[in-house]
Amino acid sequence: MYSYFKGISKIFKMILSFEFFFEIACYSILGNYIITKKICNPSTLMISFILNSFHSFWKRHPALLYGFSMLIGFSLILTENVIFSLPALLLLLSGKRALFAYPLMITSMFFAHHHFIAFKTSHDDLKGTAHFEIRSIATKATHFGKHVVYRGVIKSLIPHATVKNIPVSISIPLKKEITRPPANKAYLLEGHLKELGDARYIFVLEKNKPWEAIENSWSFAEIRFALKKHVMQYIHKKIDDSESATFLSGIATGEFDDQLMLFHFSRFGLQHIMAISGFHFAIIAGFLRLMLQLIFSKKTATYLLLLLLTTYFMFLGFGPSVLRAWLMILIVLIGYLLQKSSIALNSMGVALITLLIIDPLMIRHIGFQFSFLTTASILMFYSGSDKLLQQLFFKRPLKETVEMNSLNQHGFIVLTAIRQSIALCLAVNLTALPLMLYHFEQFPYLSIIYNFFFPFMVSISMLLLILGLMIPIFPFIHGLNSAFTQFLLRYTYNMPQTADYKLVFQNFALEPLIIYLCLIFCAGLFFNYYLELKKEERLDFEYL
Repeated sequence: MYSYFKGISKIFKMILSFEFFFEIACYSILGNYIITKKICNPSTLMISFILNSFHSFWKRHPALLYGFSMLIGFSLILTENVIFSLPALLLLLSGKRALFAYPLMITSMFFAHHHFIAFKTSHDDLKGTAHFEIRSIATKATHFGKHVVYRGVIKSLIPHATVKNIPVSISIPLKKEITRPPANKAYLLEGHLKELGDARYIFVLEKNKPWEAIENSWSFAEIRFALKKHVMQYIHKKIDDSESATFLSGIATGEFDDQLMLFHFSRFGLQHIMAISGFHFAIIAGFLRLMLQLIFSKKTATYLLLLLLTTYFMFLGFGPSVLRAWLMILIVLIGYLLQKSSIALNSMGVALITLLIIDPLMIRHIGFQFSFLTTASILMFYSGSDKLLQQLFFKRPLKETVEMNSLNQHGFIVLTAIRQSIALCLAVNLTALPLMLYHFEQFPYLSIIYNFFFPFMVSISMLLLILGLMIPIFPFIHGLNSAFTQFLLRYTYNMPQTADYKLVFQNFALEPLIIYLCLIFCAGLFFNYYLELKKEERLDFEYL
C-alpha cells in the first residue's frame, strides 16, 4: 500500500512539473506539424492518423473524457491494480484536454482513497451498531421461504470509525406473525458486518434486538415498494397466464422473484432483458411520445414525456442501469426543447459523471459495468458493423428501391432488418462476451441467436402491456398479450438442456479484460475516424 501511494505521489509531482506539460505539448503539436509540413512517409502518416483520431474523438466527447478520467481514478484505488494505468495513458492523447483530465483523475484517486477506506480496513465479523439508510426493499424467494431484503448503505459502524458508506443488504424472513420494519426511515441496528466476496456485504442482525428508528430521517423505499406491489397485483389480475403475468410484472417494475424464470433466462444470456435499461426506456419513451403527439404539440408532448419518464424513474429506483438510461434520454429531450443536438457518447459521459458523483461505489456493480460497456459498444461499433455487413446485404439507394415491385421492396426491408440486427449483435458482444467470461466464466452460444430475435419479441409484449394499461376499456389487449407472452416464454422453458452449449473460460483475469477493452476501444476509434475521412472525401468528390 505504501509503495502504491508513493507512486501516486510521483504522478502528482510529474503533473505539476514542466516536463509533463512539455510532453503533452509535444504530442499535441506533433500531429499539427505533420499535417502542415505535409510529411508523407508511412510512419509519420500513421502517427498523424492516430493522433488526429484521438484528438477528434476527445474533442467531440469532452464529457466522456472527464467521466472516463474519474472512472480510472476510482478504479485505481478500488482495485489497487496497476493495469488501470493502461487506459490512463489514453488520456494523454486528448491533447490540451489532458491538462484537465489528469488532475481530475488524481482528484478522484484521493477522494476514492477516503471513500473506499472501509474496503481496505474492514474484515469479517465487525460487530457494532450500524447507522443504516435504506435505498430499496424487495421480496425474495429462497429454499427457506420468502424473505424481505433491505438494501442500503451503512453510513457508520460504532465503534469502528473507518467503516463508512458500505453498501449492504439485510435479509429477514417474511412471516405473517412478524411485522417487518417499514422502510420509510433510517435505523440503528446491532449486528455484525460480513463480506460475501467481491465487495458484497451483508449485515447480520443480532437476535431479538429491535430496529431503532432515527428521528427526522426519511426514505422513499417503502412507498416505492408498495406501488410496485400494487402494479404487480394489477397485472396478475389482468393477465390470465401466471408465468406471463410474472414476466410482465417484472418487466414493468424491474423486480423478478421467480428463480426458475431467472435460471432459464440466464441459460441463453438474456439476463439483460430482466433488468430495466436503455432498451426498456427507449421503447417506453418512443411509444409514449407517439401517443402524446397525437393529442398535443411536439413541445408540450416533450414536457409531458419528461414528467412521465421522471415519474417512472422514481418508481423504479436508483439502479445504475436505470439512472444511466434516464439521464441519457433526459439529455436528448432537454436538448430538443433547447433546440440543441446531443451526441450520444457525450450524453453517456454526463451520465457517467453523475453516477460517480452520486455513488462512486457503483463501479463495482455488475449492472453498472454491463450498462455502460454495452451502450458504449453499440454507439462505437454499430455503424461500423453495419457498414461491413453492407458488403453482404447491399444498401440500395432510394431511387432504386422506389422502382422495385412490392415483393422486392418487402424483401429488401426484411434483409435490412436482418442486417441491422446482426450488426447490433456484433456490436454488443464485442464487450458483453469478455465481460460475461470475466464475471460468469461462461458464454452460452445460444445467446447470439436468442439476442437476435428475443428483444424484439419482448418489445411487442411491452407495447401491448402499455397499450392495455392506457386503454383499460379494451380488455382483449391483455388477453392478446397473455397469449403472446406465453408463446414467447416457450422459447426459454421448452428448450432442452442438451442444447446448452457454452464457451467456458475459467479464471478469466482482470488484466486481459482491461487490455482487450483498451485495444477494442482504440480499434473502434480508428475505424470510425477512417469512416469520417472517407465520408469527407466522398462529399468533396460529389461537390466537384
